[in-house]
Amino acid sequence: MVLPYVREGNSIIIPVTFEGPSGLVELPMIFDTGATLTTLNQDSLDAAGIVVAPDAPEITSQTAGGMRKSRVTFTQGVRIGGRRIENVTLSRCEPCADESARGLLGMNVSGRFLIMIDTEDQRLILRPRRGGQTKDIEVWLDVSAEATRFPNGESEVVLTVNNKGVQSVGRARVLVQCGQDFFGEVTNIPAKGRASTTLSLPSSAQCAAYSIELDEAEW
Repeated sequence: MVLPYVREGNSIIIPVTFEGPSGLVELPMIFDTGATLTTLNQDSLDAAGIVVAPDAPEITSQTAGGMRKSRVTFTQGVRIGGRRIENVTLSRCEPCADESARGLLGMNVSGRFLIMIDTEDQRLILRPRRGGQTKDIEVWLDVSAEATRFPNGESEVVLTVNNKGVQSVGRARVLVQCGQDFFGEVTNIPAKGRASTTLSLPSSAQCAAYSIELDEAEW
């Protein structure tokens, strides 16, 4: 997939189409490999009819301009170079927009491609790759665990994933670290709901103290 771009100073500007309740809106976006999430300013969100809920998760994102706090929202589709990417998390960011662009195209979108920048002909060459959904999903999920150790030395960990978003999550893999790495998979997590799974650990697992984190997730 070949996508022409316009250079504004040190920035690469490309057209990106966002889906919202008000329809499709094409916007100029800065191709920013330093941004974790894709950002839009409030006027652009309003044009697409995308609402940021007042109780939406607040995140701290890395951008080329530094760390910024913002609330997140969600669009069911982003179109870039003729390819539609489903279920994309967006961050509201006023300082990320200027006269030439309405926001930053972050790694949650650009990370789904292998990218080559042709500076001579001013074009991006994009090759889609599998995966890349975790950055979109992790901001909506809270992961918790409750462990029980039995007299025979074996342990049982109940992993619970709480989904604060408006889109159901098909799969979340959770890493449990207690001397060794163990993985538990929680499936079919409903929007605004939760789901659990039980992970059985052998007696060799040293789980007097343990940590958990989201390893990967898919819509």
